[in-house]
Amino acid sequence: MFSHMIFYFLLLSSTTHVSTAESQIARAALIDHWNHVGVVHPPPFLLSKVSTLSAWETTYLARLATHNSLSTINFCVMANLTCSLENTGSSVAISFTWYRSHYTNRDNNGRANMVRSGIFFRESELREGNAMYFPDIIDKLPRRLFLPRVVVSKIPFSMSRLDEIVEIFHISKNSTIEHAILNALNDCERSPISGETKRCLATAEDMVDFAVSSLGSRRLVVHTTKINNKSSYSPTVTIKSVKEISQPRESLSCHQVIYPYLLYYCHSFPKVRIYEVNIMDMAASAIAICHEDTSAWSPEHISFVELGPGPGKIEVCHWIYQNEMLWTIDDK
Repeated sequence: MFSHMIFYFLLLSSTTHVSTAESQIARAALIDHWNHVGVVHPPPFLLSKVSTLSAWETTYLARLATHNSLSTINFCVMANLTCSLENTGSSVAISFTWYRSHYTNRDNNGRANMVRSGIFFRESELREGNAMYFPDIIDKLPRRLFLPRVVVSKIPFSMSRLDEIVEIFHISKNSTIEHAILNALNDCERSPISGETKRCLATAEDMVDFAVSSLGSRRLVVHTTKINNKSSYSPTVTIKSVKEISQPRESLSCHQVIYPYLLYYCHSFPKVRIYEVNIMDMAASAIAICHEDTSAWSPEHISFVELGPGPGKIEVCHWIYQNEMLWTIDDK
């Protein structure tokens, strides 16, 4: 224990968390991994998400994780993690299952009423000049990075080990971040619905591997929503232009999940269409995905509350939020 603490303090005094050199090393390692698995077009977007921990820090943390000793140091400070959401302005409901709690209210008798959110919409709404409801797709979550694979692979990640997780990250009981962790573990351990392939991924290397195995190709491209930094949210927008960028086929969507380190919920469905939509009001280029086959979806899915009919009777579209990813096979 004492040797751990000495090494820890020496480490903090001799290294910085955000180092250009170390970032370049991590990026080079990720590119090597892409080359190893044979991905033709490595997505630059992922390069901005790699860890900036130094080689010494990574080795030290991996050693502590191996011996279940991460709780003996201030892991959150050392690895620049998000272990509290208090006073950050972040909403714990912003995760893959935001539809559970967002955009509903209750009347005086306690009955749930649906508020048209713009999260879900029909494919026919994607047309030039159309005005439509629009969700706030601007990423407001604390900026986080992936942990190195050698570290995160040794950290427990399951509901059955929740007490260990809380201890490692020094999480306060009944805090916002504890509820976020519970939501994340529930989402990640939930069984997939028919036709869905899903996994929660905490490293860029794991995401590349899962994309290759899910889509059955090494010729991959990543689509992301791009928003002008000066843009402000508007609940209704006008569509400037629409471009279809993928015919009905399988894709892999990766949604940010609130967790101390960067974590994505990735899942694939067959038969989707993908569009690049320029939004006039926000100077944004947003990615929309339309699920052509909803027959396996629950009748209680919030999209049908908003849009009507029900499973298998309509297609359902939704937006890819800022800093989320949509993987497809590159046809070029």
